[in-house]
Amino acid sequence: MDLTAGERQSPLWRRLLENFEHQRDILRAKNDGPHDAATTADIRGRIAVYKALIALDNDPIKVS
Repeated sequence: MDLTAGERQSPLWRRLLENFEHQRDILRAKNDGPHDAATTADIRGRIAVYKALIALDNDPIKVS
């Protein structure tokens, strides 16, 4: 999925992006603590989801 330049500039997207980044940062800080392997994997998976959502803000890669 790619967002258009206009979609990436919408006020709603900017607010969502800010929230995604905030939630990712919270999870990264949480991941720095001591956890068992399952909890660490869960946190890392959730971080990966937020990173994928944040990546929607990037220009699409053109494949020729």
